Amino acid sequence: MQKMNDDLEKIKSRFAEEYQSFIDVGKGWHQIIINLDKALSKLDPNYKIYQIKEKFGGLRYYCSSDNNKLAREIISEAEKVADKTCENCGKSGKLVTNNGWYYTCCVDCSSPESKLAGGIGFRSDDN
Repeated sequence: MQKMNDDLEKIKSRFAEEYQSFIDVGKGWHQIIINLDKALSKLDPNYKIYQIKEKFGGLRYYCSSDNNKLAREIISEAEKVADKTCENCGKSGKLVTNNGWYYTCCVDCSSPESKLAGGIGFRSDDN
């Protein structure tokens, strides 16, 4: 766990000065973010991050690099992994909704007993 925290702190140090160094995603996506940072830093050790967040149930990673085209391809692959990963716990997940809120989560985290969304539960479109 400490290694993951150290990796996340390293990622926060890459944020451009004028932006808050805040990783606004659930812990289930942290390893995806760490793997993404490792790939991007190999491409460009000095790349800068502007924002990391969840939007409409998907991962969004905004940054600049000396090779923006290749960086965008690497980010796109990580976003595809996040699309199938529970943002809360990291298990296999899918996009679910509740009252206009979108979230990528597993069956356990989408149940009404879950603490997500105040315990009101999410539903997938195929339920």
